[in-house]
Amino acid sequence: MFRVSCLASPFVLIPVFIACAAPKIEVDESAYDCGIVAEGKIDKLHAQFVVKNSGDATLTISNVCPGCGCTVVRFDTTIQPGKTGLIASTVTIANYHSGPITKYVTVQSNASNNPALQLSISAVIKPVIDVSEQYVSLAPGKPHTIVLASAKQDLSVSEVFMSGSSASAPSSPAWQAAEGKDCD
Repeated sequence: MFRVSCLASPFVLIPVFIACAAPKIEVDESAYDCGIVAEGKIDKLHAQFVVKNSGDATLTISNVCPGCGCTVVRFDTTIQPGKTGLIASTVTIANYHSGPITKYVTVQSNASNNPALQLSISAVIKPVIDVSEQYVSLAPGKPHTIVLASAKQDLSVSEVFMSGSSASAPSSPAWQAAEGKDCD
């Protein structure tokens, strides 16, 4: 009969332990919300993500890929076990108008738990002028109210007119400017 021994040589266990060492990537928040920004007030959104290596080997970030050309990133390439690093992202929003915006970046690394981590940067762009209705039909002879609201202090309505083949000058006193009225 053969006897199997449960004792192992220490030299056999060391290579197995080294092979199991691996970096692990963690972020507190994978989504950065920049909140509500007024259209035209700022040209860029800035976001920073704190990246932690919770593993037991060096985390190497090989690349951080922006989802589009309006996003630029800077990042720490190596993070030692138990330490943190940064990924900084800037999104140019100068040509964006009202509504929600979300941009993504993908972090490529040697992490054993998530080698292609996706991060997002979002905001809601508030328009300079907000119209009460998306589509307005001004039928002749029927009064219609359109409310314009703006956070811009120096914005004023200087003239209201209609154009088109059946347009005529308004004869109703409903066509008046509400000067000095706070629309918020």
